[in-house]
Amino acid sequence: MVLLRRRGAGTVVDDSAARGRYPSLIMVTISIDDKLAKELEALAKDLGKSVDKLAGELLKGTLSDKKTEAKIARARADVAAGRVVDNDKMVAWLRSWGTKDETEPPPCE
Repeated sequence: MVLLRRRGAGTVVDDSAARGRYPSLIMVTISIDDKLAKELEALAKDLGKSVDKLAGELLKGTLSDKKTEAKIARARADVAAGRVVDNDKMVAWLRSWGTKDETEPPPCE
């Protein structure tokens, strides 16, 4: 649940009914500038969604993207530190899967 408030004479958007329908949700309040608030409201309206529903979807997508970026950064750090597996050894291991001669995974070199 996202509570969107504008400073000054702005409006407050709050889907209080969602709290009753979805008791496992928590309410998060974020501070955003007026331009972004208007864009969020306009997009929610265009998509036929509530502001809190759209904001939740956007946060979920952004969080997923950031997790992926972190995994890539860790992988790059592993490569830079030399924690890699030889490609030929990896391919040989993968080709052994499901055979009677399946091998152990190759170690990092």
